[in-house]
Amino acid sequence: MTLPSAEVLHSMAVELLKSLRHYHKGYRAAFRHADRERMALITQPTYCMASADDLLVDRVGIAAAQVKHCVSGVLPSESTASGLRAKAEAVAGWILHRREGAAGVGPTLSSPYEAGSTPA
Repeated sequence: MTLPSAEVLHSMAVELLKSLRHYHKGYRAAFRHADRERMALITQPTYCMASADDLLVDRVGIAAAQVKHCVSGVLPSESTASGLRAKAEAVAGWILHRREGAAGVGPTLSSPYEAGSTPA
């Protein structure tokens, strides 16, 4: 694994420092709840994704399996402009697809990227 650029590392460090006083609250909430049981209650179409370099990328499929109407994808790293652009395009494409053709609730779009692949 290669490190992001100095600029990206700096930005990440600054964002972490800005949130340091409250950072733990999100983690505390996440571990306090029965996530699998709650995720099973989601009734709306859902897109579960992570970047290829996310620490929890191996959990995307597990999370998606808990939600009835879910598609999932592993997207390129956000540490590059092209990766960030690919993520934005994947999310926008999924939203537009949902608006255009999905009158009912259900998975109507497969992931733009399969696990382990990169965008074209």
